[in-house]
Amino acid sequence: MTKWYRACVNYIHSVPEYNCAPEQERFTEKAAIAAIHKLKRYYDEKHFVKDPDYMVRMDRLLSVIKDHETDEEMDQWKVWLKYFVTMGGGEWNEFWEDVK
Repeated sequence: MTKWYRACVNYIHSVPEYNCAPEQERFTEKAAIAAIHKLKRYYDEKHFVKDPDYMVRMDRLLSVIKDHETDEEMDQWKVWLKYFVTMGGGEWNEFWEDVK
């Protein structure tokens, strides 16, 4: 997961508008990885019908985030979401396969 965290941080730092976001300060490697594992656990608890193409579907992921928007990890998830929009399908699946 460290490689994904670093890729996310590199992307965030490459976009000037994201560098000043308040959630950036709390996006440490330990906190970010713990938050994404918690989000995946929430996703898995929903028992969504398996999609033939994607391990995790973005529309479903967003509904899970909405259900947990008061969780303390919300700031971490916001940063991850900014990075997720840069991913293609293969990379997206590889990311979620690494979240165990």
